[in-house]
Amino acid sequence: MKKVLGLIASKRKLGNSEILIKEISAQIPIEHELRLIRLTELEIDYCKACYSCVEKSKDCVIKDDLQFVIDEIITSDALIVAAPTYFLTVHSSLIQLMDRFLTLYTYSEKIWHKPAIAIGIS
Repeated sequence: MKKVLGLIASKRKLGNSEILIKEISAQIPIEHELRLIRLTELEIDYCKACYSCVEKSKDCVIKDDLQFVIDEIITSDALIVAAPTYFLTVHSSLIQLMDRFLTLYTYSEKIWHKPAIAIGIS
């Protein structure tokens, strides 16, 4: 069975971000399992700009929930990301995650060409 990962970047449980992810998932014609992760409930630290993650054999030196999110992205077949817009940008939990996504460089062959949908709610 296919696996769709939904990343929710909102503090509101059962809010618009979650509702839209679930609605999009319901419209996918292929049988799949939807896995939801609330970014606001994870510990994602600030990037240290050490660039050790860019080396092929190294992961991020910061030990937090980033590797959990990366593992979920790698093992999923598709990705849906939803975030509310506050003050002309997305919620800080998504920004914090994206600031650390240089780490994904070492996993690019595992995530390339996966379908993804990004939702900005305003």
